Amino acid sequence: VKPVEEGFDIIPHAQCFNGGTAIDEKTNTGIAGLYAAGEAAGGAHGADRLGGAAIAATQVFGSIAGAESAIFAAQQKTIVPLSDRDLKKTLEEQFDRAGGGLINIQEAMAEVRRIMWQCGAIVRSEDRCKEGLARIAAIESAFNPIRHYENRTAIRHVAALNSMILTSKAILTAIQERRESRGPHYREDYPFPQQAYENRIRLHKEGPRLITEKYPVQ
Repeated sequence: VKPVEEGFDIIPHAQCFNGGTAIDEKTNTGIAGLYAAGEAAGGAHGADRLGGAAIAATQVFGSIAGAESAIFAAQQKTIVPLSDRDLKKTLEEQFDRAGGGLINIQEAMAEVRRIMWQCGAIVRSEDRCKEGLARIAAIESAFNPIRHYENRTAIRHVAALNSMILTSKAILTAIQERRESRGPHYREDYPFPQQAYENRIRLHKEGPRLITEKYPVQ
């Protein structure tokens, strides 16, 4: 590249998202055999991640995740057979909802992306969070994954939409909980850092509910 003679494009980019799957120092997620690192993981960096710190996280924790997953795989001795009946029961337990039915999966996925851009991206607020959560809830109530599985809709897209709904709810809930601005997290209704939020926010599921917890930064 000859920048003086040829020139080059510069495109501004706004970093607005930190966080991910909670991990420990060995990249465990709390689910046996599932490890996370880099952009998929949260906790290694907070507001200080701006300026390229994520690259170090991918190298350090990526190496650890690879080594730990190899150790786990080597320790597995048996493969438990799963019958069609067991598979059907597992799918029903995880994906059958009391209501909802068939929807246009691609349109719903596009709408979730639109909601998160409008309500959970660079500029955030309480009103935007409430609007986003309400719109996500409307999609969720109309959508029953098990009906799509029975209809032999592309399972990969159905599972992706199901995960997108849960992830979007988690992100908007965390944004709503952090009533301050810090690092790339900007709330127009709380534009300055608050001492009460010098902590990490972690979410987990209890049944259908998302529970938030605060952890001190160590």
